Amino acid sequence: MKIILTLQLVLLFFLVSCTKDKAAPNQVFIPSDCDSIAKSFSADVQPIINNSCVGCHNSSSPGAGYNFDNYSDINSNLTVFFKTINHDNGVVPMPYQQGKLSDSLIQVIDCWIESGAPNN
Repeated sequence: MKIILTLQLVLLFFLVSCTKDKAAPNQVFIPSDCDSIAKSFSADVQPIINNSCVGCHNSSSPGAGYNFDNYSDINSNLTVFFKTINHDNGVVPMPYQQGKLSDSLIQVIDCWIESGAPNN
């Protein structure tokens, strides 16, 4: 009986101890500390989007119906936006027909989103 109880406790320990280490499905796991990454929309995120997205996704020519030249339009489409820049399955990878953004640029956007995507 003690052996069975001990095995159950060991199994439970392994199941519980690993849950915080796993990234959510379809989420890129970039080991880093978001506390050390600037998360200002206007200073850090918007320049990335202006350089990589706004050429095709703007108010006068919203590619695929997405306009990313202002905070509110970006904020209302964060899920699809983040999936496309991560090149997740089921979405058209962005920037279109170009290489994926660098991990460091994606990390800035990810940390900004994780901090609540503030408009600052």
